[in-house]
Amino acid sequence: PPANSYVVWIEPNGGKAMNQGILKIGDNEKGELKMTTTAPKFAVIVTAETQEKPQTPSKRVVMRTDVAE
Repeated sequence: PPANSYVVWIEPNGGKAMNQGILKIGDNEKGELKMTTTAPKFAVIVTAETQEKPQTPSKRVVMRTDVAE
């Protein structure tokens, strides 16, 4: 099925990915989502999803970046 939402995940180093919410894209094709974590090292992952509140990220990864203090 086609994806209808972009979902943002935080995945702490060695931990389970946590759903942070939907990345809403405006008419200018830009999106913004603010979130916080206490993890010193983590990945931010954006996936294309068929549901708005999935429990785990799909394999349709749109973007992934690793962040460290």
